[in-house]
Amino acid sequence: MILNNSQNRKIINQYLEQVTEDAFIDEIIIPLFSSHGYTLLIRNSHGPGEKGKDLIFYKYNELHNELEYIAVQAKSENVTTKNNVDIAKQLIRAYKTPFPGKSGTGNYRPNYVILINSKRHSNDSLAELPDLVDNNQNIKFLSQENVCELIIKTGIAPPKIYNELGIESNKSSTNKYDQEVFDTILENKPK
Repeated sequence: MILNNSQNRKIINQYLEQVTEDAFIDEIIIPLFSSHGYTLLIRNSHGPGEKGKDLIFYKYNELHNELEYIAVQAKSENVTTKNNVDIAKQLIRAYKTPFPGKSGTGNYRPNYVILINSKRHSNDSLAELPDLVDNNQNIKFLSQENVCELIIKTGIAPPKIYNELGIESNKSSTNKYDQEVFDTILENKPK
């Protein structure tokens, strides 16, 4: 686990400030969802055909005996009141527009849409975005601060910064099996 301290936050936030959207998707978003049991269903190329969905993940939910779909709109740009309306339109479109299933058995709609941004959201933007998406509880927002927290909690970080981060160590055990598990976790391979 990554230590929750100011130095690690600084390293993570510097990474998030400079990362491109594609690298953010590959290095953070996909591994994060994979580590929580989701499978990548669709990765759309950027442009008009994506209908607000950069990525679509799915996971079988045993509680209601069906697949749960999450559409992700990935961003690597500051969100302010100047671009709030456009982003809200993308999120609403992502939620309302169906996508085709892989087996050709029909169209599906996401259960949730999540904006995941590597950059910051202004205070005004944070206050305004929920209203712009009609306070839809199935549309969520994760800004740089939230992503930083997830990186610290899950230990999922790109290799280029992982070695710079302070890692919480519990190597007091001399058991070789415990050591093997610890070393496996630190390899940063979520599965």
